[in-house]
Amino acid sequence: MKNAKLLKPDYIYFFISELVRIRKSCLILSGAVIILIFNFGSAYSDEIQLSNLRDSVNKYYYTFDIKNLKNTLKLSEKFISGNPDNYYGYYYNGILRYCLGRVVYNIDRDIAYDYFDESIDMFDKAYSIKNNAVSLAMVSAAYGKKSALSPISAIFFGQKAKNRIFEAFNLDSNNSKILLVAATHLMHVPGIYGGDKKKARRMLEKCLSINKSKEIKDEYELRWADNAEIYAYLAQLDILEEDIVSARSNMKKALELQPNYGFVKIDLEKQLSKIK
Repeated sequence: MKNAKLLKPDYIYFFISELVRIRKSCLILSGAVIILIFNFGSAYSDEIQLSNLRDSVNKYYYTFDIKNLKNTLKLSEKFISGNPDNYYGYYYNGILRYCLGRVVYNIDRDIAYDYFDESIDMFDKAYSIKNNAVSLAMVSAAYGKKSALSPISAIFFGQKAKNRIFEAFNLDSNNSKILLVAATHLMHVPGIYGGDKKKARRMLEKCLSINKSKEIKDEYELRWADNAEIYAYLAQLDILEEDIVSARSNMKKALELQPNYGFVKIDLEKQLSKIK
């Protein structure tokens, strides 16, 4: 009985210590679970934001809807502020600024120039995170637009556009996005400076061939340089060569795929009306 009485306090102490230890373990475990759930929820939320942003850019890319392009631009800026190391935030932002530059090109050339200039910064940041040919091609495209808007600096910006598209082509020569940008340069640049409309047409036709068997490898890549855009630029090339019948045919094909295609309905239609 004496031994039992001596052991009793030790037993109680051991029991209490075990309860404390278990409680601490439970607190640590629950804390870890909360952090895990929070991190998972945050990552899931970012994926949802990115998917919605991608869908919005795709929706308005072919339109001349300034209001919704600007609203989507604000969403991309918000995404960047919360995800400063995410390639797609900068890539989408650059595309939106480039689109806005195209929309206001014939309305306010100074504002258009600023949009193209800002898009280059975004594409450069995207490229610094993920070295890929598409970002380089878009830098080239934006420099091409700046060249057209800057008579004094046309040669300087034109050379930058040329350098970037060569870099992009060397990285991925079988990509319809890179070939489309290259073709637009070739069709607009005078022959004396390396322009070549026949080569541009071959590139655009190759884009159509590539798009037939194109597999979506990146779920967050945008749907530009799809067939609608290729037909639109074939029509642009037809207009430059004053082939009205072919231009109308390609414009019709583009609008069948993208009924709200602003470039076709506004820009190309205006150009076509000037051909006698």
